[in-house]
Amino acid sequence: MSSTNASIPFDARAYLGNPTLTPAIAFAVVYSLYLIAFVAQLLRRVSRIYVTATIFCVLRVGAFSIRASIVKSGGSSGLLTADMILMSTGFVGILDVLYESLTQWIEYYVIPVHKNELITKAIRFKRLMHIVFLVAAVISVMGATAESSASTPGDLSSALDKVRIAAVIFLVTTAIMFIVSVLVSLSVAGASAMGREVSARPGWIVAGASVLSLVRITYAVVQVGKTQDELPWYCLSIGPEILVLTIFAWPGVADLYRKPESEFFKADGAELGGMYAPSHAPLPPNQW
Repeated sequence: MSSTNASIPFDARAYLGNPTLTPAIAFAVVYSLYLIAFVAQLLRRVSRIYVTATIFCVLRVGAFSIRASIVKSGGSSGLLTADMILMSTGFVGILDVLYESLTQWIEYYVIPVHKNELITKAIRFKRLMHIVFLVAAVISVMGATAESSASTPGDLSSALDKVRIAAVIFLVTTAIMFIVSVLVSLSVAGASAMGREVSARPGWIVAGASVLSLVRITYAVVQVGKTQDELPWYCLSIGPEILVLTIFAWPGVADLYRKPESEFFKADGAELGGMYAPSHAPLPPNQW
């Protein structure tokens, strides 16, 4: 029998790099604390950023709870598949928070006082980016499912190709967000209209969070097909996620991207001679 048809013995813990129990439990608790923090924010004000962050935390709590169960009992192929799917697709939540923050800042604050081709395209391709995130998530789920159930080296190789493609898509989209956030932040520096200046701070926050996400996804791309080493995995994969959550859970940060209450920014562009009128009216602050 050729090597491509040789059977691969199943070992859920080996697939995960033989992780230990304490970190899995600890991070399940950490993400639970962030979940409570974002739910508290949701009770104060509903926003897409808080909703997405809450869902992300739920997925991470579930993933680490499953991981703890695998470490303790050995697990099954079903548990391994669930863990890998939750881990691989949960990152979409981080990307969605970043891109939604970036586009809301541009639409609500930048366009009324400053507009160029880059800014226009960033809003125009908003829906396309969300579709790309969805496609990458689907490919990631397909790859994770196939990887956890692979019975031959050939099956495993095919599954890893899907995982790698999804990771590269995430890497490219994250890099695009970083570049756009930096360029827009630089372009609005000092921009003003009718005595109102646009702060570049929200853009730089997204840029910083994008750098953290690039660290996380670059590590994921490099590690495709390799056995996880627990300490680097927690430092380079989970650590950046925690830092991004910390940024957006910090009091006042998410409010930088909400629809402003100022009549200047809510205007339909009349104050600016109609030059920078948004293409459509922003949603009320309690909707997303």
